[in-house]
Amino acid sequence: MRWHNGKTKRYNFDEKYIKNDFTRSFRIIEATCGQLFVTAHAGFLFRFDEEQDKFNLVALDMAMENISDATMIDKQTLWIGDAQGVTEVKFTSDYKQQTAKRVLTLPAVSAICMDKRQNVFVGTWKQGVYQISQNGQQYIAQEITESKANVINHIFTDIENNLWLCTNDGLEFLKPNAFKKVPIADRNAYLQSISYKQGQALLVCEGSNVHQIVLQNNTYESKKVYNHSGNLYGLTQTKNKYYIGTGDGKMIVWQKGNTTEINLSKYGQTVNQLYTDRQNQIWICQYDRPNGLLKMDSANKITFYSKAEGLESPIYTVTEAPDGVLYAGGEGNAFLYRWNTSAQKFENISQPIPVQSNTPVRVKDMIVESNGNIWLATNLGLWLQKDNKLSAVNLGKRFAQADMSSVSKDKE
Repeated sequence: MRWHNGKTKRYNFDEKYIKNDFTRSFRIIEATCGQLFVTAHAGFLFRFDEEQDKFNLVALDMAMENISDATMIDKQTLWIGDAQGVTEVKFTSDYKQQTAKRVLTLPAVSAICMDKRQNVFVGTWKQGVYQISQNGQQYIAQEITESKANVINHIFTDIENNLWLCTNDGLEFLKPNAFKKVPIADRNAYLQSISYKQGQALLVCEGSNVHQIVLQNNTYESKKVYNHSGNLYGLTQTKNKYYIGTGDGKMIVWQKGNTTEINLSKYGQTVNQLYTDRQNQIWICQYDRPNGLLKMDSANKITFYSKAEGLESPIYTVTEAPDGVLYAGGEGNAFLYRWNTSAQKFENISQPIPVQSNTPVRVKDMIVESNGNIWLATNLGLWLQKDNKLSAVNLGKRFAQADMSSVSKDKE
């Protein structure tokens, strides 16, 4: 039905376009220019012709079935959700010609919605809700596991980009994480490391530069504080010094514009991760070491820890527990170590790995909680070691045994 100039008019469709057993027999979608489209649940798309005052069938070179929802992604692109997933229809500027292709395969799409930041969300009749991201020419559906519903009847986003889900189990409210992109340099920078100490600078290592991130007028901005002729990798800091690892086995100590270069190439090459402990000692991980770990004190004295000190594998990451005990993450069957102060050596506390893989496990990052729980970011997924038992953390199908590079915990 249409109400126009004080009159109503009914637009009739042929019976083959009508499904009487479904409440979503037709859906109306409007493009930003005012062009109207209608989808029929039976699997058809129509465009409204204002001059002819009628809906014309849009000829598509692919079949659809059980269309439940549709939305305009941009001025000339329509996404349609049906029983098999999402179909993208691209129109010419006059909307009289179009091409169609399947962009996502999902089970029984029920709802499609785009928020004001151009994030697209897709609900299903059987398997919950997904957020859509684009990787080159390919679209990827990531399940929103915070939702506990399987049946999504409708999706709504409000002015603050909060997500409201109408489900068979009631109404769900999902608030987006407040992540903001901070511009680094004048290009899409590849960031290797980040370093922050309470009351000190937030630093990031990008290519051959180190940037300081500062908050100005409620906006984060970057300021280049150091430049190097080669690639930079590891990064950490003490109260008045920055420590920077290079790709050719060197440690650069930067203090108030003055630099000292320490050659560590006899131990290994790429200095990929640095950690400052409570005594302001610097722990040095080198990517291509056969095994072992370096420590540097405030006088730049180097101590090498290897098999004699309990380390039987390369070490890729170091961290401290809240009680000050040092932990190290490695590779292979001996991938997790804890420093034993009494014995003055590292002890292997690795447990049997919780997944089947022909690839050796590598711990790339970790955090230790005050209750003793150890979270491990590995090349085989995110793991949790609790009460001397190791288990894989369920992050959904997409991230099952995914290559994890970092893990952190917020203040809450």
